Amino acid sequence: MADSMTTDTPSGRVRIAQRAVGITACALAAMFVLALARRPITSVDLGYHLAYGEVFWQTGRIVDDDTFIAPPITAEAFGPDAELPPGAWFDQDGQYRFPNANWLTQVILAGLYRAGGFGALNAALLALVAAILAAQAAIVHRLKVPWVALGPIWLVLGWVGHERFLLRPELFAFACLTWQTALLCGRTTWPRVAAFAAIQVLAVNLHSYWLLGAGVALAFAADAALRAAWARWVRKARPLP
Repeated sequence: MADSMTTDTPSGRVRIAQRAVGITACALAAMFVLALARRPITSVDLGYHLAYGEVFWQTGRIVDDDTFIAPPITAEAFGPDAELPPGAWFDQDGQYRFPNANWLTQVILAGLYRAGGFGALNAALLALVAAILAAQAAIVHRLKVPWVALGPIWLVLGWVGHERFLLRPELFAFACLTWQTALLCGRTTWPRVAAFAAIQVLAVNLHSYWLLGAGVALAFAADAALRAAWARWVRKARPLP
């Protein structure tokens, strides 16, 4: 009875209309972003990622050399005074070796290609972008931002990010980073901390952007420490929240 009376009042009908408009705007914005993400698979390095992943599926070995990179990387190409990338080296046979930070992405991509070809890869691209949209919705919810802001947020994502909607390891990292931010927004709980740590472990094996996940955690921790110091020493609040 109370709900019926609430919705039958002019203010109640206005709220329902506003909610409907907001939901419609969000749905259209999400469809727009996913439409921007739907494209032919044209990443220039997808071939070697699939090749590296296929080796794992066939042998169980993580490839950490330049076997599928053309032309091969040689010591002469770096020159006598040049520094190698972090963790890279040349073995006793002169082959370039490096820590393969993308190995899990390569295994996932090769597994998808084995299962469903390019159709499965296209579906994975849309799923990753949808995961980023969902994480942004979670951030809006946990920060108690009005839902009407979500549509514009998604439109900005499509505008500035559509060029990076490529099926590359970094897209997996973007999804991880957005969800890690969502978990740290709002009230911090141990389950959320555990989920953040689990995603961080996953991200370490997907792409080198996992360092940004650690940076996000440190930024939130620094914010909490500064707030606690302000409450303790300036506001003289006891006990601390």
